[in-house]
Amino acid sequence: MSNKSNSEIIAGVLEMSKSDIYIWDVLSEFDSEQEEEILDFIDENIEEFEIFLNTALIHIVERLKLRIAFATAKEDNDNE
Repeated sequence: MSNKSNSEIIAGVLEMSKSDIYIWDVLSEFDSEQEEEILDFIDENIEEFEIFLNTALIHIVERLKLRIAFATAKEDNDNE
């Protein structure tokens, strides 16, 4: 399998994953006793937090896809 194929697979997985993350999965990573204030704030502002989280994830996925494409192109040029 070529590097380009690997990159396309990774980019596809990232693209599918950006809308497959649920807010409560993220919140479950917090220790509720230590982070009670943060969790209360998020719970009070859940709609805004979901918008922020989804926007951040989309941005991160897009940046990763660009980096993968750049690294693949560089490696292809180095192999020529």
